[in-house]
Amino acid sequence: MPGQGRRGKTDAFQRKARREGYRARSAYKLMDIQNDLYKHGYLLFDINPQNVFYSPDTGNLNMIDTADLHKLDAENDIKTSNKTKEDYFLELIRYYVAAEEIPTEESAYFSPRGDKPYINKESEINLLKSQFEQLTTSDSHTMLDIIKKIQSEYYQSVSDFNQDMMEYFSVVKGRLQLAREKPETLA
Repeated sequence: MPGQGRRGKTDAFQRKARREGYRARSAYKLMDIQNDLYKHGYLLFDINPQNVFYSPDTGNLNMIDTADLHKLDAENDIKTSNKTKEDYFLELIRYYVAAEEIPTEESAYFSPRGDKPYINKESEINLLKSQFEQLTTSDSHTMLDIIKKIQSEYYQSVSDFNQDMMEYFSVVKGRLQLAREKPETLA
């Protein structure tokens, strides 16, 4: 069964996801992985969905292509030398947060997200701001607040950012619940 280990027991991330009404534990696990790396002086970039593998048999979430592992207080190669935790925050939003209304047509789910190259922090912030400003949902306002915090370098740690992202996911969950109860709200 998905989210269960070999002995059929759910892990802490799966229990937390279920308790909070989410179908998957991946958001928690991705943020936990990055938080652990950050505590040890690293950040992992290029965490796009193609580099994340989930095994339903074991409940494990694995990252591949870790060549973009950045040591925070050391010399890094040219690819990672100028990246900050804010770049990671923007990358996570770009790959895993939809800046659009919930699609009503199945075909809207076939296009990949976040597959354009990352240019720089300011261009990503401006793009995300313009996308979320076009929405009129409560969660778009929450995300705009998060983006403003990223821009002002408000977050002192990955866990501070994770906390705001969990609040954002909670607001999205409320909107999705309303959409299930009253589908006409999507029109």
